[in-house]
Amino acid sequence: MCIYNAVVFGTVTIIIVTVLGNQATARYGIKTGCLIFATTFTQIILFAPKMFAYYTNKVAQNEANTADQPTTSAHQQQMIACADNSCIAHELRVAKNIIAVLQSQKTALETTVRAYEEKN
Repeated sequence: MCIYNAVVFGTVTIIIVTVLGNQATARYGIKTGCLIFATTFTQIILFAPKMFAYYTNKVAQNEANTADQPTTSAHQQQMIACADNSCIAHELRVAKNIIAVLQSQKTALETTVRAYEEKN
């Protein structure tokens, strides 16, 4: 696709520059403008769909994450409310829960890797 853009914009530039004749400043401006426009247009054609897909997927992931996970504001309020050592027990429980989830994910990942290695 980039080749076609280069050919089309190159042809247009050559035609316009030939028509201008001896006007050096105008020829230089037209050549430079066409070069910048062709490069920018090609970059937009190539990367705009990727950026759109990235941001669309990112928004969808954020919505899924917020729907699946409870808000942390209650936890944050508890942490602010207790300034003494009684919150340490709560933090330890939360940490143990996180470790348990990570261990189960690790086990599932190891099972998947073993199954993949057996296939290959």
